[in-house]
Amino acid sequence: MSGKPRSTRSQYNLGYQKLALRAATPEELEQWSDASSDSSYFSNDLTDLDDSRPYAFERGELAWVRTTNGTWCLGNVTSSPPRVGLTRDGEGLFYSVIFTMGGARMKKSFAPMNGEIKPDTVEIRDLLKTYGWLED
Repeated sequence: MSGKPRSTRSQYNLGYQKLALRAATPEELEQWSDASSDSSYFSNDLTDLDDSRPYAFERGELAWVRTTNGTWCLGNVTSSPPRVGLTRDGEGLFYSVIFTMGGARMKKSFAPMNGEIKPDTVEIRDLLKTYGWLED
């Protein structure tokens, strides 16, 4: 074995810990898909960008992601299958997203249950405007 550190491609930095992501089972994908299929995502209590909601993203879907420095960026969900990892609410799905920040193209995994990835909808854009991340 070489002395090189392991690749951090499949790890997510949650606070100070690096957490490994693993492949989701078909049962887990179905479970989380069912949880996100109700219409409660945009209920009146979604008033803060930090709020978390279960949501099943599709490949190629536009999504707003919050980077580690707190900046919100628009990106595309990649064709990589969702992975499972620890979120602030227990285990949840992480979606790989390609986005641009400061002119650099980046790829990172984000979890809806961490409140760090949101679908690109009118409601989310309104919240981004309210908090000064988008202009009218």
